[in-house]
Amino acid sequence: MSTPRHDDVRAHACCTFALLLLSVLTATTSALALDTELATVTAGPAREDGFFGTYFVSFTVEGAEIAGGTIYKPGAPPTELCQLVFAGPGFLAPESWSCELEGFASLDEICTMVGFGDFRFELTAAAGADDAFTVSFDPGCVDPWDGYPQITAPSPGGVVPPVPGAGDFCWTCSVAGTCGDGNYAVAIADQATGDLDSDLFREIAVPACWDPGICIPPAPDHEFAVTALEFHADLVPETSDLGDEFLFLSAFESTNVTLFEVNDAPPATPPGVPGGEGVTAPMTAAKGAPDGSTLDLSWDAVSCCSITNHHLVWGTRADLPGALGGTYGLDGSRCALGAAGSYSWAGTPAPASGDFVWWLVLADDGATVEGSWRTDSAGNERSGPGAGGVSAQCGMTSKDVGNACGR
Repeated sequence: MSTPRHDDVRAHACCTFALLLLSVLTATTSALALDTELATVTAGPAREDGFFGTYFVSFTVEGAEIAGGTIYKPGAPPTELCQLVFAGPGFLAPESWSCELEGFASLDEICTMVGFGDFRFELTAAAGADDAFTVSFDPGCVDPWDGYPQITAPSPGGVVPPVPGAGDFCWTCSVAGTCGDGNYAVAIADQATGDLDSDLFREIAVPACWDPGICIPPAPDHEFAVTALEFHADLVPETSDLGDEFLFLSAFESTNVTLFEVNDAPPATPPGVPGGEGVTAPMTAAKGAPDGSTLDLSWDAVSCCSITNHHLVWGTRADLPGALGGTYGLDGSRCALGAAGSYSWAGTPAPASGDFVWWLVLADDGATVEGSWRTDSAGNERSGPGAGGVSAQCGMTSKDVGNACGR
């Protein structure tokens, strides 16, 4: 699955919004040697050893000509909380400085030990005058999604198949009839490896049931997590003590986790090639030559189990079935494309004027069995010209649709 690694809300608040921030931030020329572009305060569950465990709170500043800084927690007088340390290049600026406090048992513990409210950022300039600003982050010290989303399947300790479907991962939400306000993420982790597959949705409400579209290896204690991200300040313009304009972002992430296990072996037969449903990736094609005589194809070869090889079949308008459920004709094929999801198709067929070429990439077992051709708009398995709907190309003599992944 070609999805971003989802460790905690820090990835959400920074990575997810990098493009958005770049689109709304206006370039300004500051007269100050120390130039601040972005400040963030984020909190939520930290990921430890592949699983959500304790909580963290993080402070970040992006800018230029920063030599360090101190964060002061709310109170009278403010008391030093932590020191900013260089964290590498930022998304909006050459420098990113941060301090992260981890190991809290809950949001309540952060509220007790750190406090929420007005945080003071005092920045040391590499040259010229130092600068400072105060920003507020106050989620009310109450998890806004406490107990939500409520995961209803799989039940804790439940068993799901290696290739799960939408009915295996469902949840209810804090607002009746909805599933969040769009700031939701769903994720599955394998405890044995710590690997995490995730898909982040923003401005799109997540459905009540989520089809991960992936093959999960047999093991106990896989983790299904639903996270909800609440923004307390979403790209709010602020001004420092010396008049430096920057953007402020703050967020809190709530997480609900349940464990499940997979105890069946994955299917041994070839799957379908995913078409982009759920969290799978769609096929893409790009010109490898200006005249289109070579096409560089890419498809999802990681979301499903039991992929040994691929082959490609193609046809023209005349080869399409006359009705749904009909048989596809073929004009040719390309064989032994390998298990990886890419192929440079040289010598692509040139259609006649007014015609077109279509193609399908199919998974196979490296011998004589190919997987599903996927279904048409009426839910029918697409059928090739050979016996049982096989393509009868590249040595394929049978088609097995027992592996439902990718269909």
